[in-house]
Amino acid sequence: EFHLLGETYMAKSEWHHLISAMDEHQRSNLAQLASRWGWHNPAITAAYRSNSYNNLDIRFPTAYSPVVSKHASKAGLELDWVYSLIRQESAFLAEAHSPVGAMGMMQIMPGTARQLAKSLGVITPSRYEMLQPETNVQLGTRYMSQLLTKFKGNIILATAAYNAGPHRARAWQPKYIPVSGDIWVESIPFSETRDYVKNILTYQAIYRHHLGKEVRLSTALDLIPARQMHATASLD
Repeated sequence: EFHLLGETYMAKSEWHHLISAMDEHQRSNLAQLASRWGWHNPAITAAYRSNSYNNLDIRFPTAYSPVVSKHASKAGLELDWVYSLIRQESAFLAEAHSPVGAMGMMQIMPGTARQLAKSLGVITPSRYEMLQPETNVQLGTRYMSQLLTKFKGNIILATAAYNAGPHRARAWQPKYIPVSGDIWVESIPFSETRDYVKNILTYQAIYRHHLGKEVRLSTALDLIPARQMHATASLD
């Protein structure tokens, strides 16, 4: 009832109290119930702690489909990549806040929001607006598109940049010789970013299946281009 009335804080409080008192089978039932309600974040967290752990429809929903599809298309992005990033950033929690100030489903920092709003020719959104899926996904997909352009279509580099910043992703590129993507990911010096990129590559395969696309992890095999593409040694 709290959820239906929009009393999100009270709904979450009751939900966490209920979950803590249940066994795995009961949590599984609750996860399925929340999923049917379209209350995806609690459904995902309950599924992790229940017999529904392997239910990928609950754990990886195609939530907010009209909004996500519209803005992914406008930004020229693959839908599976956008869904994977939202799933990693917030698990579809629209009101998500991070300790450093990132907001909404796509966890956008206020400074980034100002820059993105300017590039879109719109007024910088308020804190309230940043927590609305329509605004948040519009800005987040715009940022993904900017990063993809910056890194010449390389999704692995753009993904790392979304988490750690484009300057770090650029600095982590091999200097002279291109490196296979799967090897490069293992060399990322920040464990958080390394796990972040691995997760999104895995999530993409799951979402490709959900969306009726060919399931593959070939993106992980793409070459990470070098910053300076020229020979450094002679084989005389």
